[in-house]
Amino acid sequence: LLGPEFVTDNADEAIYALGKVALPTVMVKLLVIAVLTSAAASCQTTILPATRTMLSMGSHGAAPAKLARIDPKRLTPDFSTWLFGIGSIVWYLMLVVVSHNTDTDAYSASIAAVGMAIAVYYGLSGISCIVYFRRFLFTSVKNFVMIGFLPGFGGLILLYVFGKTVWDARNADYGYGTLFGIGTVLLIGTMLLVLGLPLMFWCAAKFPKFFGYLPDPPELVKDPNSDDTLAAPLGTYTKAGK
Repeated sequence: LLGPEFVTDNADEAIYALGKVALPTVMVKLLVIAVLTSAAASCQTTILPATRTMLSMGSHGAAPAKLARIDPKRLTPDFSTWLFGIGSIVWYLMLVVVSHNTDTDAYSASIAAVGMAIAVYYGLSGISCIVYFRRFLFTSVKNFVMIGFLPGFGGLILLYVFGKTVWDARNADYGYGTLFGIGTVLLIGTMLLVLGLPLMFWCAAKFPKFFGYLPDPPELVKDPNSDDTLAAPLGTYTKAGK
């Protein structure tokens, strides 16, 4: 049996090292191909949600309409896909340069910092669910649990995780080194969130029609194809604040 020392000594290529020990040569080559295929699939599944979000924002007028441009041949959002893909390559190269010229592992820190963005995003989504369906929270026990308690509880947990990560990552010994005297995870995570603020305000000023109107919560209309009373069409749009 291989001990923990074997895994530690081959931390950068653990699967390949294990394959050479446990599998014949042909299977090792297939293992490498499988890992490469998995990496390619992971890249695709990472790009799809981001481009889908940009497509939705462009279609609904929350961002430039160019983001919603569809390739007539492939029927995919081509501009959004290229934008995200090129941006990812540039970001990766920047991390590689920083990692090679400093004592910090900026690449690994960037991966760890993604958790901060996820916690904020889904935490705010949970709170937003309560605000969006606030008129229906106390219409039934089911509504209170499904659109009030569970989303709110989950959102608060994720926001707590974000705050705890920020608090822990401020220390230099959190891992992955430091940049400018600040923990790399905290620096990258907060930097990306802060950079999103001017983009948000720019979109709000550039597209006032979308940001000046808020959708009403959907009416409790019975869906003939569902037993769920919340499965209803979207409501109308009213001016913000009314």
